[in-house]
Amino acid sequence: MSKVGKLKFQKGKADKMQQTFQTASEAIAVYGVPTVARRKTLVRTRPVNGESEVFAKKGGVLTAVAGIDLVVVPVDGSPEYPCKIDLFAGPKGAWEKVESGIYRRKALCQYLDIPEGDTVVCKTREGDVSVSFPDAIALGVDGEVYSYRRAWIEANLEPVS
Repeated sequence: MSKVGKLKFQKGKADKMQQTFQTASEAIAVYGVPTVARRKTLVRTRPVNGESEVFAKKGGVLTAVAGIDLVVVPVDGSPEYPCKIDLFAGPKGAWEKVESGIYRRKALCQYLDIPEGDTVVCKTREGDVSVSFPDAIALGVDGEVYSYRRAWIEANLEPVS
């Protein structure tokens, strides 16, 4: 029988709870209404220099092609990267205009704070992840759960609710 979403007490630590969640609905049932937030990152865009432009990234090399891609330029000075024009601003556009020439991602995210003393195991698609205070349970768009580190939340998200 699965212990997903079931409450377990850690032996010898009656004041501490361990939860195991596989879905966002299980986590919400225990911890209540999630915080809704948006990314803080603001960007500008620029056209591709020449016919194509290459960007070396940690995971490999990305190539931007004029007329198909644009270059996303984070306002905070983070490295530039290419993006398909239609994914940036077309019908599938993932970005919204904040002010003249400045954009931010449209998508909102949700997370649940973990109370002090609790430990949560998130059963992610990639494997189990243990999360505890002061970090949070991230709730994915497909109902999946994973972790957000508190420092990442503070640096990258702003609550909207």
